[in-house]
Amino acid sequence: MFEMKKMRGFFAMPGLVIAVGMAGTVWAAEARNWTNQAGQTVTAEFGGVEDGQVILILPNSQGRVPLSQLSAADQQWVNDHLGESSPPAGAAKASTEGKGAEGYNGPPALKEWPTTVALDEKGDATVLEENDETKSYRYESEHYEFVCDSRIGVATVREFSKVFEATWLANCLLPLDIEPTPERLRTKFMARIFTDKADYFKEGGIEGSAGVYMSGKKALMLPLQSLGVKMVGKRVSIDYGSEDYRTLIHEITHQMMNHWLGPLPTWYIEGAAEYVELAQYDNGRFKFTQQDNRLEDHLKNYGGEFPLVPLEILMNLDGRTWTSALTSGDASKNYASALALTYFFYHIDGDGKGTHFFEYMRGIREMDRPTQEKLDELTQTHLMRERDYATLEEELRKALRKMGVKCVE
Repeated sequence: MFEMKKMRGFFAMPGLVIAVGMAGTVWAAEARNWTNQAGQTVTAEFGGVEDGQVILILPNSQGRVPLSQLSAADQQWVNDHLGESSPPAGAAKASTEGKGAEGYNGPPALKEWPTTVALDEKGDATVLEENDETKSYRYESEHYEFVCDSRIGVATVREFSKVFEATWLANCLLPLDIEPTPERLRTKFMARIFTDKADYFKEGGIEGSAGVYMSGKKALMLPLQSLGVKMVGKRVSIDYGSEDYRTLIHEITHQMMNHWLGPLPTWYIEGAAEYVELAQYDNGRFKFTQQDNRLEDHLKNYGGEFPLVPLEILMNLDGRTWTSALTSGDASKNYASALALTYFFYHIDGDGKGTHFFEYMRGIREMDRPTQEKLDELTQTHLMRERDYATLEEELRKALRKMGVKCVE
């Protein structure tokens, strides 16, 4: 291992400096062994290149080492990974790039699917307003403003804001170039939190839901209990094992994709949110390493045979029809089918790396004025690729059978 010595809040070693205890975020890909010119090695995840420095991600910290001080093999790996025409992984993107790029202040999307996305454990939150007379309480984290109808306290906000910030980061880093930005005229994403569920329902919350993103109100609406927060008299406690966190991640992802909701088909809007929700989440950290196993377990919950929605129906469902299924009992299989199809396009179809789907997203991003005709053309060119619905469905069913999931015939 590299030799380390402590120095003014940093760990220093030959060619590598690691900042510890820094506020902010950490993003990571798959861990590998790195070797410097002296033959010393360290296991770390690749975080990109910035100003000639290779960013290495270690547990709870990140460091930089000059590319020239790495072994020849590691230098070649970095060059092959980035590609000769690729910009440095830490470079800022042009403000005209991406559907939500104007005002985007996040990291560049990764070139490959991440294994882990994690926040700095500390996080942060501040008080904007706590007014007992007007019952107005506002707090903020790095990318979110929380508007509450009761005093929650900055310490509590600091804890539950992790799920919001971690979901923001995950959507930034997925290799889809989503570039999450707040809605028009907002500088931060907004979440409106209701102490009483009755007030949540009055504002448009859906019965039985843990939260709902309402694009018209430019806010995520949720009851306080969905955050695991409980009011005991005037005291606040947090249940970190709250089951509602899964649904909350789904709705936050919708908000992250607010600029994309118009041109994207309903099945993918829901499938993309289901995919992030599927990942293992714990205290500010997402793990995407077991998505295949988690998908298998999820689809096997239907009693042995998964009722896959026929793709000709699924891929043409509009938002109104999808919403009506919430009361008809068909919603569960719609969501699960959308998740399965999204996973297929991300990890199985074509080269198994999502290349065709990236081209589909890029085509939407580069459209000046999306029309249904142009969107249908992109679907045919990059997703269907001369396949009809029956052929694509059989490929999906075959992939699911290989995973151990049998679909209803």
